[in-house]
Amino acid sequence: MSFWGFAAAADGPWIACTSPSTTRVYVYDVRDGSMAASVETGIMPSVAWVPRSGEQPALLVVGSTQGIQAFRIREKDAAKADAAGR
Repeated sequence: MSFWGFAAAADGPWIACTSPSTTRVYVYDVRDGSMAASVETGIMPSVAWVPRSGEQPALLVVGSTQGIQAFRIREKDAAKADAAGR
């Protein structure tokens, strides 16, 4: 799959990617390249990030033919992952 739209989160380890061949938005963790999330949107999605506010995590804003949607992206709990041996 090829991506044509990108938006990097200023205060998190994520990059949101869009593709002309799908109506999904993909969010990748730039530290290890793993997919952190994906969401079905409308045709021709555009993405932007709103920085975290206080205790609230970063907000991914997606605009498409279906309107505007917003998603909170939470970082994995590193302590739990370390304790589980991941």
